[in-house]
Amino acid sequence: MFSKGIYFIRNDGTPAQPNVIIADSLYPTGSPYESSGYNSTRFVDIDADGDKDLFISVLYLSQNSRNFTYFRNNGTAANPQYERITDNFLNNVDVGGNSNQTFVDIDNDNDLDIFIGNDYAKLGFIRNDGTLASAQFNFLEDSLGILSTSFNYSPAFGDLDNDGDKDMILGSYIKDSLWFYRNTGSSSSFNFTLEARGNQIGLTTLGQSSTPVLVDIDSDQDLDLFIGSTNGRILFYENTGTISSFSFIFRSNFYSGIDAGDESIPRFFDIDRDGDKDLFIGKQDGKISFYRNTGTASSPAFTLISNEFNNINVDRNSCPEFVDVDNDNDLDLFAGNVKGGLYFYRNDEISSVYSNTVYVPEVFKIHQNYPNPFNPATRLRFEIAKRTEAELVVSDLSGRIIKILDKQFYEPGNYEYEFAADGLPSGVYFFGIRTLSKSEYIKILYVK
Repeated sequence: MFSKGIYFIRNDGTPAQPNVIIADSLYPTGSPYESSGYNSTRFVDIDADGDKDLFISVLYLSQNSRNFTYFRNNGTAANPQYERITDNFLNNVDVGGNSNQTFVDIDNDNDLDIFIGNDYAKLGFIRNDGTLASAQFNFLEDSLGILSTSFNYSPAFGDLDNDGDKDMILGSYIKDSLWFYRNTGSSSSFNFTLEARGNQIGLTTLGQSSTPVLVDIDSDQDLDLFIGSTNGRILFYENTGTISSFSFIFRSNFYSGIDAGDESIPRFFDIDRDGDKDLFIGKQDGKISFYRNTGTASSPAFTLISNEFNNINVDRNSCPEFVDVDNDNDLDLFAGNVKGGLYFYRNDEISSVYSNTVYVPEVFKIHQNYPNPFNPATRLRFEIAKRTEAELVVSDLSGRIIKILDKQFYEPGNYEYEFAADGLPSGVYFFGIRTLSKSEYIKILYVK
């Protein structure tokens, strides 16, 4: 398995008395295969012509491209003759390990392209040559030649100098390692030029395994900087400059008291369409934490809703990225992971992220209340998938529990609960179900 090539080991004896010899150490004969090692072979009649064809894959992290080779057998079952057809039998995304992706329209053609960092000293670029409604991704560069001094690259993009193109901040695994690349190209043809290390632009407090993201968190028209790290916490640098000249000021190395466990990767998206950014955090355990913004667009306040958003688990080192990849007005999910590929979850419903086809109700599922808006009462509907103790609660915008509706063991089935908002002021509230393993909420609107 550790060899770079393939051995043909033939039994010249019998099943009862084997006599095993190395018949060929450069196999297949005439077109020997060679990789970086960890080769795995399988024989299968893929074209149904009565003889076995040969597939060779490369295991582990030794080779992350040209790693699924197909040899067609042009001979017979007894006398095979192999022809190398392709080194990429399946054309998919595999960047090696720890795929850390971000979507950005880097070439100004009104669709979203992909940049992917990984655990090598590489940054991949996948251009979208399709349309808003029908993406067509083409892997153009396995490495953009950005740096070769670190690993676990994590890119973040934003127009930091207001010149109409996207600049890049690049994080990496090595402690206190983060770089600023100015886009000296144009809005349609990027050219990233290394301008400064993090400590040269005010980023003097950093952790290990920096995973940056740029977002205007306070609605002042400039991009602020959040950085995940190995310890699971999030660093926050406020941009106190202008839209054309950034100035990052350190505010916190434990933003909002959030600790995601290990290897935090923060991302911000308005998942509930209420005009402010909610927070999602990828983690080492492969799950995704969801914090709803119960504050405002200019003064956020994040409330933990679930440490296992939609029961998604990508094994290890999740990296969430929400994007409307099919232009159907809802956010789909791409998730990077430790193995270097991308998981894709399509959102098939426009009305609510909580009832899309990504969701598999392992414990419970909440349906939207009816009527909504309501006055003075509404019906709360939910499903229980397996017997569990659950608490039904109503909270306000700050996340404060204002009423516990019920707490008991529920048997599997469908349930309805009538909630009357008598005595409460008009406004937005949240109905939630809390169990030992998860919590989930929906927005309800009370209008007098």
